[in-house]
Amino acid sequence: MRKTIQLLLTIGLSMTIFSASAQKDKGPAFELSNDSLSCDTVWLLTDTPVAYPGGIPEMHEFLYKKMTYNKHLLPTFNATRMMVKVLVSSKGEILKKIVLREINEEFTRDALQAIDQFPLLIPAKRDGVKVCAYWLIPIDISR
Repeated sequence: MRKTIQLLLTIGLSMTIFSASAQKDKGPAFELSNDSLSCDTVWLLTDTPVAYPGGIPEMHEFLYKKMTYNKHLLPTFNATRMMVKVLVSSKGEILKKIVLREINEEFTRDALQAIDQFPLLIPAKRDGVKVCAYWLIPIDISR
């Protein structure tokens, strides 16, 4: 039951943040990137969001298998959810990771190393064309 609720919340969060087809006329749809390692244009509003191959449950399974943080320290963590914003290229590569909310240094380092091992993601699409876009990755340790 708890996993089902977490899954529904994660899917709802992802759909809310990245479901932009209804909001195309509100605010800028893109930003120009100054980072030479990233795309020229990063779309904030896309028709189809970035996706992990196999979906969110598969992504969480991958993360928890790859992460090696000291699990006996869990009761001492103040927060239970970490949020990482990633910039995904039109080829599905993760170009940049930004930690929006961390749990502690060890867990954050471990989570970022696991994200580095992700397979190519399914890039966002706008008007049927693959584009660069941001994607939020929630990582919950209360699992």
